[in-house]
Formats: sequence, C-alpha cells, structure tokens
Amino acid sequence: MNPIREGFESGSVTDKDIACRDLLLIDIDKIGHKGESSNDDELEAARLLSEEITDYLESEGWEEPIRMMSGNGYHLYYILNDLPNDEKTKALIEGALHELADRFNNDIVAVDTVVYNASRITKVPGTIARKGENTAERPHRMAVVL
Repeated sequence: MNPIREGFESGSVTDKDIACRDLLLIDIDKIGHKGESSNDDELEAARLLSEEITDYLESEGWEEPIRMMSGNGYHLYYILNDLPNDEKTKALIEGALHELADRFNNDIVAVDTVVYNASRITKVPGTIARKGENTAERPHRMAVVL
C-alpha cells in the first residue's frame, strides 16, 4: 500500500522498510463472524457507511477517495502525499481511524482501527475474498475498484 524504501533486499517488509505514507486505508467490515463472508445486508451496510464517511470527510475538505469493494466490505483509500513514515504520522493515522470508528460504527459494520501500520497489506482488486464456506447466503466475492 505504501512504497518500500530503496535498498530493501528481501524478506518480509516491516514498518521500518516503508519509505513514506502514500495512502490512508479506511476498512469497513461487518461486526462478528470474522471467519465467514458477509451476507448481502452486511455488505450493503458497509457500502452505506463508506458513503457516510466519504460525505463527512468531503465536508471537512478531504478529496474524493479511491473506493473498493473488498469482497466482504468496503475500502476507502485517501491520498496522503508522501507523509513521513514516523511515529507522529502513525499516531495521527491511528487517531483518525479511532475518531471515525467512534463517530460512525454501528451494530452491523465498523471501521477497522488496527490498519494504521505503514507496512499494511490490503486486498488486491481481482482477487476473491474466501472466508468460510462459499454459500448462497454468504458467497465468496471478487474485490473490485469502484
């Protein structure tokens, strides 16, 4: 999600390997039942919450995000224009996610508040979210950019 610093050679990327913060991820998913796919109502609730958050942030002067249906929820990606990868920025992002969660979470869906780390990996568009059994009520879905 964020660029890896020059000189990185191999292995698993950690936060210290990230050059800067390019994107803020707001990940909205159903509450509970983490081991299974979202049903249609939960997915729609995530979409509606993503719209509410987008409208709120737009009213606060934020630009339009990149939107994605992740397969089980919705992602909003906001461009950060190369913020430094430091503790201050990490705390700022973590605080923003908690503020959004406090303001917008409901009984069906919530903002994931643990996606603030710089080396966060996210769903790749075109891949299938395969949580639990693929059923008519809780189908596996492809992640798509909207």
